[in-house]
Amino acid sequence: MTFDSVPKIIACGCFRSGTTILAKMLSAHPEILFTSEMYSFKPDWQKHFLKKVNRLHTAEPVDVDKLDSIYSSSFVSKEDMSKFLSLAIDLDNVEKILSLLYDFASKHKKIRYYGDKWPEYVFQLKQTLRRESEIKKIIFCVRDPRDIIESQIRNYWRGITEGLTSEQMRIIHPWRKPHVHACITQPYNWLRYMKAWDNNKRDLKVDFYELMYHRLAENKQTVASELAGFLGVSATPMIEIFKKMFNPVRHEAWRNSLPNLTAALPKTWLDMMNKYHLKV
Repeated sequence: MTFDSVPKIIACGCFRSGTTILAKMLSAHPEILFTSEMYSFKPDWQKHFLKKVNRLHTAEPVDVDKLDSIYSSSFVSKEDMSKFLSLAIDLDNVEKILSLLYDFASKHKKIRYYGDKWPEYVFQLKQTLRRESEIKKIIFCVRDPRDIIESQIRNYWRGITEGLTSEQMRIIHPWRKPHVHACITQPYNWLRYMKAWDNNKRDLKVDFYELMYHRLAENKQTVASELAGFLGVSATPMIEIFKKMFNPVRHEAWRNSLPNLTAALPKTWLDMMNKYHLKV
């Protein structure tokens, strides 16, 4: 099997809904090659990933530590990763980089799927599926918007306790915005993504799985088994990966603050959450 013929997966969902942790967990599976925001299925955005690759070559030797675990799990060693980056910098499009990445990952993975996560894939699913015939599975991540708000507030105050200025937080972690901003904007963003998914999923011609963040936090083993079954890959590695990577402690913190968050939202938002299958 080659990169062009391997079945493809799209992972999407409102930002801060678990798409990144999902990408990390899937990339660690021995039968899956998974990337993060390579814009593999969105050609007009691929220039942004090429900029990421270029930024990794600002120093010599190549600083492979700048690559996070999503990419590092595709390589046998740091030396292998460094070799890949040295070759990738001379390639002029993402398709060539992905084919090269596939070749490197095939050294230690029996790849049955390639996938990429980008929250905004959800807005053009139908067009993407018409253009990319090898896409066989879609995973949509759903998280309670009150949980999204709480996580953003928590990140903001963590930055404050670390002594970071607002400008430093904006540069280092763009999600660390003041809690008032989070409460105002996040419900609208969440609703925009949920409406797009609701409109798209009715007509999808491929299989899809809705990954509920709270279920992942409360019962990792069940969700891991379901996801493995959905993809048709080995369940045992998936369960072990989920156990190691997902920390439910933060989810418990959200549960404790839930009454205050619920009281802060108007009834119209609670009605919308119920409409989109998130029972309040």
